[in-house]
Amino acid sequence: MLDTSLRSGRKSTAIAPHFEEFLRFQAQETIAAKDIPQREAFAGQWIDLGGGARLSVVYPPQEARASDEDDSSLVLKVSLRDAAFLLTGDIGPEGEASLVSNHADLRAPVLKVAQHGSRASTSTAFLAAVAPLTAVISVGEDNGYGLPSAETLDRLAPRPVFRTDRQGDVEISTDGRKLWVRVGREAGGRENGRARESQGRSRQPSAGRSLLHIPPCNQAH
Repeated sequence: MLDTSLRSGRKSTAIAPHFEEFLRFQAQETIAAKDIPQREAFAGQWIDLGGGARLSVVYPPQEARASDEDDSSLVLKVSLRDAAFLLTGDIGPEGEASLVSNHADLRAPVLKVAQHGSRASTSTAFLAAVAPLTAVISVGEDNGYGLPSAETLDRLAPRPVFRTDRQGDVEISTDGRKLWVRVGREAGGRENGRARESQGRSRQPSAGRSLLHIPPCNQAH
């Protein structure tokens, strides 16, 4: 049960204004109906999720003001023993560079790739700091922007990359030692020329359930 709602406190222009207004209305309606307290989130805050699991706010700093709206996104880390999931929102190069230069606790076996896999995000330095075993890219099929970019997929290689445009829903569960990944359909699905070109060198896992073990060198801190 969610007992606290976190928000960045900064307006985003990453999605269409009418859709953003709809999402905000839906969220506020649910929050009000369940009487959930709201808190402006900034780095250093955390929530005990129970059972040893913890949600930490990694970014942005309390007084930071990013020049790009995307870099105002919340970056969250969910951890349980050796497992961790880094949820990067829509941060771009400025946000990633800030996290790396400030030695933020980024190490996580699972990375939710920022900006739907655009070439501007997921830099080599950022990947080195996170050291993920696998990555998830949330992106629409036939999105018209050529996302995810081949450059980002190449930087992620040879890790297995799970993509919502090719595999539908992606569900990752953990006991704190191992990761189970379940996807909705076979990688590829209905392909077009753009999709094939953007595949890059990253591994494209198949449908069903996959098991990943977290070695000591990839443990979350």
